[in-house]
Amino acid sequence: MKAINRESLDAPSPKGFIAHLAGPRPNGGWRVIDLWGSEELAGAFCSSDEFKPVMAAAASAGISTTPWPLHRLEIDRTIKHKG
Repeated sequence: MKAINRESLDAPSPKGFIAHLAGPRPNGGWRVIDLWGSEELAGAFCSSDEFKPVMAAAASAGISTTPWPLHRLEIDRTIKHKG
C-alpha cells in the first residue's frame, strides 16, 4: 500500500476499486484480495505505471496473482450479485 501511496485509509482510490482485504496465512506469508468493479478496471490498474513496479517486485519474490470472478458480495447488504 505504501508503494502506491494508499497507506492512509483516506487516500484516493483508483477507478473501479471496491475493497482490499489482507491478512496473514496460517503457514506464513499473506493473502491479499482486491475487489474491483470489473476485470477490465483491475487490469488497467495492474498494468499502470503506478503499479507495474509492485507487480514486478511481487513476481521476483515468487508471489503470484490469480484473478477469479466474484459471484456475490455481502457487506451488511448485497452489493453485487452475478448469476
